[in-house]
Amino acid sequence: MRADELLERVASVRRELLRRGEFLPPGWVEEAVEDLRRERLTGFVLPEADGAAIGFLSRRPARGYGHVHVEPGADGVGRTTVLLQRLIESLPVAIDRADFGLTGLTPVEEAELVRTFPRNRASGFLTRLSVERPVGGAADSVLPLLPAPLHHWPVRSVPLDALHALDWAAFRGTADATLVADTPEENRQMLGELLDGRLGMFLDDASTALADDEGRPVGAILVAQQSTARAIVLDLMVDPVGRRRGIGSYLMRWSIRALHALGYQAVTLWVTESNAPARHLYDQLGFTPRMTALILRWQRGP
Repeated sequence: MRADELLERVASVRRELLRRGEFLPPGWVEEAVEDLRRERLTGFVLPEADGAAIGFLSRRPARGYGHVHVEPGADGVGRTTVLLQRLIESLPVAIDRADFGLTGLTPVEEAELVRTFPRNRASGFLTRLSVERPVGGAADSVLPLLPAPLHHWPVRSVPLDALHALDWAAFRGTADATLVADTPEENRQMLGELLDGRLGMFLDDASTALADDEGRPVGAILVAQQSTARAIVLDLMVDPVGRRRGIGSYLMRWSIRALHALGYQAVTLWVTESNAPARHLYDQLGFTPRMTALILRWQRGP
């Protein structure tokens, strides 16, 4: 495929990801194209006559992360299935699981894909919800009551190892446990990139951590800017030992108040559909569904 054609295919992925509110760093398209051409990413495209579609895969020591995008047209489910199967077949034997993001399908097509995609019992589909809440109501200017005996700790002052330990413990055993990081080392690196603005300008004034009397972090919220009017909660973490004390609710209300003071008009976040406790919290705080994202979580069978 010519370089300009490949550039357009990857740019179509970027357009769809931006449309659903995700953040991509500058130069993402050019970097992805270069990685595909140098085979640092595994990639497949379907001929234009069959309906434009592209799939690519990043391989890590124990896991793969991929994405498939189809342009509108006939048999979007079939095109997605072909690319997913090719990417799965390209995985080395040493990699026994992979996550694949999907874009371009209609909700009806996504439902059909979930029904028809051939998979073993170890594999399945995960639905992520983008939920949003307006900022600026009368309640958003009220300072919430801090759960005793906790105190605030600026996120950047928290040692990265301590922040990672809190985050790793908070999501262990949940559907989100390895959604963006497969190992503690990757999770630590991911948090560092969030603080460095990898997924949008980090908002220190709307982010905070909470510590107990012994100086141990028990909760934190990380927030970034999506646009001059909208912010996104990148991570909300609460130590499992400290749950049901209102820490998660406090952190969200405190951050929303800060966003109101900073002039933002809306805040959004992503939550896994099956994460009932988190969804209940966001429902109580006035978040409403905005859109969905489907992920194939594939695992090699016995």
